[in-house]
Amino acid sequence: MDSKFLIDIEKISELNGQKAEAFFNYLKNISKNKTQVILKGTKENGDWVCDVYECSIPTSKFFGIRLPAVNDANAEGAKLLVSLSTKVLPFVLENNTTFIFGEDKVTIKKGSLKMQESYETSPSEIESLLSQYEAAHNSSVDGAIKFELKKDSNILHYLQNISNLEATFYVGRNALTYREDSFFFRTPVEENPIGADEIFINAYLAMKIQNVLSYCDSMELYLTDSHTNIQGFLNGEKIVQNISARFEEVDSNPTDEDLAGISPVDGPELNKIELSANSFFECFSEYSRSIQNFMDFKKSTFKLCKNGAGLSVGLNNDGSNKLATFNIGEVAQEEPDPSMFSNWFVSIPLSTLKNIVEDNQTISFEFDSGEDTAVLIKSGEKVCLSGKLFD
Repeated sequence: MDSKFLIDIEKISELNGQKAEAFFNYLKNISKNKTQVILKGTKENGDWVCDVYECSIPTSKFFGIRLPAVNDANAEGAKLLVSLSTKVLPFVLENNTTFIFGEDKVTIKKGSLKMQESYETSPSEIESLLSQYEAAHNSSVDGAIKFELKKDSNILHYLQNISNLEATFYVGRNALTYREDSFFFRTPVEENPIGADEIFINAYLAMKIQNVLSYCDSMELYLTDSHTNIQGFLNGEKIVQNISARFEEVDSNPTDEDLAGISPVDGPELNKIELSANSFFECFSEYSRSIQNFMDFKKSTFKLCKNGAGLSVGLNNDGSNKLATFNIGEVAQEEPDPSMFSNWFVSIPLSTLKNIVEDNQTISFEFDSGEDTAVLIKSGEKVCLSGKLFD
Protein backbone atom coordinates (compact mmCIF):
# COMPACT_ATOMS: atom_id res chain seq x y z
CA MET A 1 0.00 0.00 0.00
CA ASP A 2 1.22 3.49 -0.84
CA SER A 3 2.38 5.71 2.04
CA LYS A 4 1.61 9.42 2.02
CA PHE A 5 2.55 12.47 4.02
CA LEU A 6 1.97 16.18 3.52
CA ILE A 7 4.38 19.04 4.08
CA ASP A 8 2.00 21.58 5.58
CA ILE A 9 4.23 23.94 7.57
CA GLU A 10 1.35 25.34 9.63
CA LYS A 11 0.07 21.86 10.51
CA ILE A 12 3.58 20.52 11.23
CA SER A 13 4.17 23.50 13.54
CA GLU A 14 0.87 22.77 15.28
CA LEU A 15 1.86 19.13 15.79
CA ASN A 16 5.47 19.72 16.85
CA GLY A 17 5.71 23.23 18.30
CA GLN A 18 9.24 24.75 18.23
CA LYS A 19 10.59 21.41 17.10
CA ALA A 20 9.09 22.01 13.64
CA GLU A 21 11.35 25.00 12.94
CA ALA A 22 14.32 23.00 14.20
CA PHE A 23 13.39 20.15 11.82
CA PHE A 24 13.33 22.39 8.77
CA ASN A 25 16.61 24.06 9.77
CA TYR A 26 18.14 20.62 10.20
CA LEU A 27 16.98 19.55 6.73
CA LYS A 28 18.26 22.76 5.13
CA ASN A 29 21.73 21.95 6.40
CA ILE A 30 21.48 18.31 5.33
CA SER A 31 20.43 19.32 1.83
CA LYS A 32 23.59 21.46 1.52
CA ASN A 33 25.64 18.31 2.12
CA LYS A 34 24.09 16.60 -0.94
CA THR A 35 23.42 13.35 0.93
CA GLN A 36 20.31 11.20 0.99
CA VAL A 37 18.27 10.67 4.14
CA ILE A 38 16.14 7.81 5.42
CA LEU A 39 12.80 8.29 7.16
CA LYS A 40 11.88 5.57 9.63
CA GLY A 41 8.41 6.06 11.13
CA THR A 42 5.24 4.62 12.64
CA LYS A 43 1.63 5.65 12.07
CA GLU A 44 0.36 7.19 15.31
CA ASN A 45 -2.94 9.06 15.78
CA GLY A 46 -3.18 9.82 12.08
CA ASP A 47 0.40 11.07 11.68
CA TRP A 48 3.74 9.56 10.73
CA VAL A 49 6.16 9.90 13.67
CA CYS A 50 9.59 9.67 12.06
CA ASP A 51 13.24 9.59 12.90
CA VAL A 52 15.44 11.06 10.16
CA TYR A 53 18.88 9.59 9.41
CA GLU A 54 21.57 11.38 7.42
CA CYS A 55 23.25 8.71 5.29
CA SER A 56 26.82 9.92 5.37
CA ILE A 57 29.93 9.83 7.52
CA PRO A 58 29.78 11.81 9.79
CA THR A 59 26.13 10.91 10.33
CA SER A 60 23.28 12.66 12.10
CA LYS A 61 19.80 11.80 13.36
CA PHE A 62 16.74 13.94 14.03
CA PHE A 63 14.35 12.40 16.56
CA GLY A 64 10.57 12.02 16.41
CA ILE A 65 9.10 14.55 13.97
CA ARG A 66 5.34 14.30 13.33
CA LEU A 67 4.34 14.55 9.65
CA PRO A 68 0.62 14.77 8.69
CA ALA A 69 -0.48 11.52 6.99
CA VAL A 70 -3.23 13.23 5.01
CA ASN A 71 -5.25 10.82 2.84
CA ASP A 72 -2.99 7.95 3.90
CA ALA A 73 -4.92 4.65 4.13
CA ASN A 74 -2.39 2.75 6.26
CA ALA A 75 -3.62 1.48 9.62
CA GLU A 76 -2.43 2.68 13.01
CA GLY A 77 0.92 1.13 13.84
CA ALA A 78 1.94 0.78 10.18
CA LYS A 79 5.64 1.24 9.46
CA LEU A 80 7.29 3.71 7.10
CA LEU A 81 10.80 3.19 5.76
CA VAL A 82 11.72 5.34 2.78
CA SER A 83 14.79 6.96 1.31
CA LEU A 84 14.81 10.55 0.08
CA SER A 85 17.39 11.11 -2.64
CA THR A 86 19.31 14.36 -3.04
CA LYS A 87 16.82 15.28 -5.80
CA VAL A 88 13.75 14.67 -3.65
CA LEU A 89 14.96 16.07 -0.32
CA PRO A 90 14.69 19.80 -1.22
CA PHE A 91 10.93 19.37 -1.80
CA VAL A 92 10.48 18.51 1.88
CA LEU A 93 11.26 22.17 2.53
CA GLU A 94 8.41 23.39 0.30
CA ASN A 95 5.00 24.08 1.81
CA ASN A 96 1.87 22.22 0.61
CA THR A 97 3.82 19.39 -0.98
CA THR A 98 2.48 15.82 -0.89
CA PHE A 99 4.76 12.78 -1.02
CA ILE A 100 3.38 9.42 -2.15
CA PHE A 101 5.67 6.40 -1.80
CA GLY A 102 4.66 3.51 -4.04
CA GLU A 103 6.26 0.15 -4.79
CA ASP A 104 8.83 1.42 -7.27
CA LYS A 105 8.65 5.23 -7.26
CA VAL A 106 7.98 8.35 -5.25
CA THR A 107 5.43 10.88 -6.51
CA ILE A 108 5.63 14.53 -5.51
CA LYS A 109 2.58 16.78 -5.92
CA LYS A 110 2.41 20.53 -5.42
CA GLY A 111 -0.60 22.32 -6.85
CA SER A 112 -0.92 21.19 -10.45
CA LEU A 113 2.71 20.07 -10.52
CA LYS A 114 3.30 16.34 -10.43
CA MET A 115 6.74 14.71 -10.51
CA GLN A 116 7.82 11.11 -10.21
CA GLU A 117 11.20 9.55 -9.53
CA SER A 118 12.09 5.87 -9.62
CA TYR A 119 13.76 4.63 -6.46
CA GLU A 120 17.55 4.69 -6.52
CA THR A 121 17.62 2.32 -3.55
CA SER A 122 15.62 -0.91 -3.16
CA PRO A 123 13.76 -1.67 0.11
CA SER A 124 16.37 -4.28 1.09
CA GLU A 125 19.17 -1.82 0.34
CA ILE A 126 17.43 0.82 2.46
CA GLU A 127 17.22 -1.60 5.38
CA SER A 128 20.88 -2.54 4.99
CA LEU A 129 21.94 1.09 4.72
CA LEU A 130 19.84 2.13 7.69
CA SER A 131 21.26 -0.66 9.88
CA GLN A 132 24.74 0.86 9.55
CA TYR A 133 23.67 4.31 10.69
CA GLU A 134 21.21 3.04 13.29
CA ALA A 135 24.00 1.00 14.84
CA ALA A 136 26.26 4.05 14.98
CA HIS A 137 23.61 6.10 16.79
CA ASN A 138 22.40 3.32 19.08
CA SER A 139 25.85 2.09 20.13
CA SER A 140 27.40 5.50 20.65
CA VAL A 141 28.08 5.97 24.34
CA ASP A 142 28.13 9.39 25.92
CA GLY A 143 31.82 9.16 26.82
CA ALA A 144 33.78 10.27 29.86
CA ILE A 145 34.60 13.72 28.46
CA LYS A 146 31.70 16.13 28.28
CA PHE A 147 31.39 19.75 27.11
CA GLU A 148 28.14 21.67 27.50
CA LEU A 149 27.14 24.87 25.72
CA LYS A 150 23.99 26.96 25.61
CA LYS A 151 22.63 29.14 22.85
CA ASP A 152 23.84 32.27 24.66
CA SER A 153 27.28 30.96 25.66
CA ASN A 154 29.88 33.66 25.09
CA ILE A 155 32.35 31.15 23.66
CA LEU A 156 30.21 30.88 20.50
CA HIS A 157 31.37 34.36 19.54
CA TYR A 158 34.91 33.03 19.17
CA LEU A 159 33.93 29.73 17.53
CA GLN A 160 32.68 31.81 14.61
CA ASN A 161 36.31 32.28 13.52
CA ILE A 162 36.17 29.56 10.88
CA SER A 163 36.86 31.39 7.64
CA ASN A 164 40.03 29.31 7.56
CA LEU A 165 39.05 25.62 7.55
CA GLU A 166 42.39 24.71 9.12
CA ALA A 167 41.67 26.88 12.16
CA THR A 168 41.72 25.05 15.51
CA PHE A 169 40.54 25.67 19.06
CA TYR A 170 41.56 24.38 22.48
CA VAL A 171 39.10 24.82 25.33
CA GLY A 172 40.10 24.28 28.92
CA ARG A 173 41.92 25.71 31.93
CA ASN A 174 39.29 28.49 31.93
CA ALA A 175 40.60 29.71 28.58
CA LEU A 176 40.04 29.30 24.85
CA THR A 177 43.03 29.27 22.49
CA TYR A 178 42.48 29.93 18.81
CA ARG A 179 45.12 29.10 16.21
CA GLU A 180 45.07 29.99 12.54
CA ASP A 181 48.40 28.98 10.99
CA SER A 182 50.95 31.18 12.80
CA PHE A 183 48.28 33.38 14.43
CA PHE A 184 47.31 32.82 18.10
CA PHE A 185 44.61 34.27 20.32
CA ARG A 186 43.81 33.29 23.90
CA THR A 187 40.94 34.56 26.02
CA PRO A 188 39.33 33.59 29.35
CA VAL A 189 36.04 31.66 29.06
CA GLU A 190 33.56 30.38 31.61
CA GLU A 191 32.85 27.08 29.86
CA ASN A 192 35.16 24.16 30.71
CA PRO A 193 35.04 20.49 29.72
CA ILE A 194 34.22 17.84 32.29
CA GLY A 195 36.58 14.84 32.52
CA ALA A 196 39.56 16.46 30.79
CA ASP A 197 41.84 19.45 31.28
CA GLU A 198 41.11 20.61 27.74
CA ILE A 199 39.50 19.50 24.50
CA PHE A 200 40.45 20.05 20.86
CA ILE A 201 37.91 21.49 18.41
CA ASN A 202 38.63 21.71 14.70
CA ALA A 203 36.78 23.79 12.12
CA TYR A 204 34.28 20.98 11.37
CA LEU A 205 33.25 20.66 15.04
CA ALA A 206 33.12 24.45 15.44
CA MET A 207 30.72 24.69 12.49
CA LYS A 208 28.65 21.74 13.72
CA ILE A 209 28.33 23.26 17.20
CA GLN A 210 27.13 26.55 15.72
CA ASN A 211 24.74 24.72 13.42
CA VAL A 212 23.15 22.69 16.24
CA LEU A 213 22.81 25.75 18.47
CA SER A 214 21.16 27.70 15.65
CA TYR A 215 17.98 25.68 16.35
CA CYS A 216 18.61 24.11 19.78
CA ASP A 217 18.63 25.67 23.27
CA SER A 218 21.67 23.73 24.39
CA MET A 219 24.05 21.00 23.32
CA GLU A 220 26.32 18.41 24.86
CA LEU A 221 29.53 17.22 23.22
CA TYR A 222 30.90 13.84 24.33
CA LEU A 223 34.28 12.37 23.48
CA THR A 224 35.21 8.69 23.55
CA ASP A 225 38.54 7.22 22.47
CA SER A 226 37.29 7.00 18.89
CA HIS A 227 34.14 9.10 18.46
CA THR A 228 32.64 12.54 18.94
CA ASN A 229 28.95 12.70 19.83
CA ILE A 230 27.10 16.03 19.65
CA GLN A 231 23.57 16.07 21.07
CA GLY A 232 21.20 19.01 20.65
CA PHE A 233 18.32 19.78 23.05
CA LEU A 234 15.18 21.88 22.72
CA ASN A 235 13.03 22.54 25.78
CA GLY A 236 14.90 19.72 27.55
CA GLU A 237 14.22 17.14 24.79
CA LYS A 238 17.06 15.63 22.77
CA ILE A 239 16.10 16.27 19.17
CA VAL A 240 19.31 15.76 17.17
CA GLN A 241 22.52 13.78 17.37
CA ASN A 242 25.69 13.92 15.27
CA ILE A 243 28.28 11.13 15.29
CA SER A 244 31.76 11.60 13.84
CA ALA A 245 35.22 10.21 14.36
CA ARG A 246 37.28 11.82 17.09
CA PHE A 247 39.61 14.33 15.52
CA GLU A 248 43.26 14.23 16.51
CA GLU A 249 45.07 17.33 17.65
CA VAL A 250 47.04 18.94 14.83
CA ASP A 251 49.46 20.79 17.13
CA SER A 252 49.88 20.97 20.87
CA ASN A 253 48.29 23.84 22.73
CA PRO A 254 51.03 26.33 23.68
CA THR A 255 51.33 27.20 27.36
CA ASP A 256 51.14 30.74 28.68
CA GLU A 257 54.91 30.54 29.09
CA ASP A 258 55.30 29.52 25.42
CA LEU A 259 53.33 32.55 24.25
CA ALA A 260 55.15 34.86 26.66
CA GLY A 261 58.44 33.56 25.29
CA ILE A 262 57.65 34.72 21.74
CA SER A 263 56.10 38.05 22.75
CA PRO A 264 58.14 41.17 21.96
CA VAL A 265 59.63 42.87 25.03
CA ASP A 266 59.85 46.55 25.76
CA GLY A 267 63.11 48.16 24.69
CA PRO A 268 64.72 50.57 22.23
CA GLU A 269 64.09 48.25 19.26
CA LEU A 270 60.39 47.83 19.95
CA ASN A 271 58.05 49.47 17.43
CA LYS A 272 54.67 50.48 18.81
CA ILE A 273 51.85 51.72 16.58
CA GLU A 274 48.35 52.57 17.82
CA LEU A 275 45.51 52.99 15.34
CA SER A 276 41.77 53.42 15.31
CA ALA A 277 40.31 49.93 14.81
CA ASN A 278 37.61 51.32 12.51
CA SER A 279 40.22 53.14 10.41
CA PHE A 280 42.40 50.03 10.29
CA PHE A 281 39.65 47.76 8.99
CA GLU A 282 38.26 50.39 6.61
CA CYS A 283 41.70 50.85 5.01
CA PHE A 284 42.22 47.12 4.59
CA SER A 285 38.75 46.69 3.09
CA GLU A 286 39.23 49.60 0.70
CA TYR A 287 42.67 48.57 -0.55
CA SER A 288 41.86 44.86 -0.70
CA ARG A 289 39.22 45.53 -3.36
CA SER A 290 41.86 47.14 -5.58
CA ILE A 291 44.72 44.78 -4.80
CA GLN A 292 42.72 41.58 -5.28
CA ASN A 293 42.92 42.09 -9.06
CA PHE A 294 46.66 41.50 -8.80
CA MET A 295 46.95 38.90 -6.01
CA ASP A 296 44.98 36.70 -3.62
CA PHE A 297 44.56 39.23 -0.82
CA LYS A 298 42.82 36.79 1.53
CA LYS A 299 45.87 34.50 1.62
CA SER A 300 48.44 37.29 1.67
CA THR A 301 51.06 37.88 4.32
CA PHE A 302 52.37 41.36 4.99
CA LYS A 303 55.56 43.27 5.68
CA LEU A 304 55.25 46.04 8.26
CA CYS A 305 56.87 49.43 8.65
CA LYS A 306 56.44 51.92 11.50
CA ASN A 307 55.98 55.16 9.59
CA GLY A 308 55.65 58.19 11.86
CA ALA A 309 52.59 57.58 14.04
CA GLY A 310 51.08 55.30 11.41
CA LEU A 311 51.64 51.93 9.80
CA SER A 312 52.76 51.11 6.27
CA VAL A 313 51.86 47.67 4.95
CA GLY A 314 53.63 45.87 2.10
CA LEU A 315 52.64 42.84 0.03
CA ASN A 316 54.72 40.84 -2.39
CA ASN A 317 53.28 40.95 -5.91
CA ASP A 318 53.14 37.35 -7.20
CA GLY A 319 56.37 36.35 -5.48
CA SER A 320 58.42 39.18 -7.03
CA ASN A 321 60.62 41.53 -5.04
CA LYS A 322 58.27 44.44 -5.73
CA LEU A 323 55.95 45.45 -2.93
CA ALA A 324 52.39 46.72 -3.23
CA THR A 325 52.09 49.15 -0.32
CA PHE A 326 49.49 51.23 1.49
CA ASN A 327 49.40 53.39 4.61
CA ILE A 328 47.13 53.47 7.66
CA GLY A 329 47.03 56.37 10.11
CA GLU A 330 49.25 59.45 10.22
CA VAL A 331 52.42 58.52 8.35
CA ALA A 332 55.61 60.55 7.95
CA GLN A 333 56.33 59.32 4.40
CA GLU A 334 53.64 58.68 1.83
CA GLU A 335 55.93 56.36 -0.14
CA PRO A 336 58.36 54.72 2.29
CA ASP A 337 61.47 53.14 0.80
CA PRO A 338 61.25 49.30 0.54
CA SER A 339 64.30 49.06 2.83
CA MET A 340 62.19 50.48 5.67
CA PHE A 341 59.93 47.43 5.75
CA SER A 342 60.57 44.38 7.90
CA ASN A 343 62.60 41.51 6.44
CA TRP A 344 59.82 39.14 7.51
CA PHE A 345 56.15 38.72 6.69
CA VAL A 346 53.24 38.26 9.08
CA SER A 347 49.72 36.90 8.76
CA ILE A 348 46.94 39.36 9.67
CA PRO A 349 43.63 37.43 9.45
CA LEU A 350 41.15 40.27 9.07
CA SER A 351 37.89 38.38 9.61
CA THR A 352 39.32 36.86 12.78
CA LEU A 353 40.49 40.21 14.12
CA LYS A 354 37.11 41.80 13.37
CA ASN A 355 35.48 39.12 15.49
CA ILE A 356 37.94 39.68 18.35
CA VAL A 357 38.25 43.48 18.40
CA GLU A 358 35.35 45.39 19.92
CA ASP A 359 33.75 48.30 18.10
CA ASN A 360 35.31 51.75 18.44
CA GLN A 361 38.43 50.35 20.09
CA THR A 362 42.01 51.12 19.21
CA ILE A 363 44.23 48.42 17.78
CA SER A 364 47.97 48.41 18.37
CA PHE A 365 50.89 46.59 16.79
CA GLU A 366 54.14 45.86 18.59
CA PHE A 367 57.15 44.22 16.95
CA ASP A 368 60.93 44.16 17.05
CA SER A 369 63.67 42.88 14.75
CA GLY A 370 64.16 39.57 16.55
CA GLU A 371 63.73 36.37 14.54
CA ASP A 372 62.27 34.42 17.45
CA THR A 373 59.61 36.91 18.50
CA ALA A 374 56.10 37.38 17.12
CA VAL A 375 54.07 40.47 16.26
CA LEU A 376 51.77 41.42 19.12
CA ILE A 377 48.34 42.75 18.12
CA LYS A 378 46.36 44.24 20.97
CA SER A 379 42.96 45.85 21.46
CA GLY A 380 41.76 46.60 24.97
CA GLU A 381 42.37 43.42 26.97
CA LYS A 382 42.39 41.26 23.82
CA VAL A 383 45.92 40.18 22.88
CA CYS A 384 46.91 38.22 19.77
CA LEU A 385 50.27 36.97 18.52
CA SER A 386 51.21 36.35 14.90
CA GLY A 387 54.49 34.60 14.14
CA LYS A 388 57.07 36.08 11.80
CA LEU A 389 57.48 34.29 8.46
CA PHE A 390 60.77 34.41 6.59
CA ASP A 391 61.44 33.70 2.90
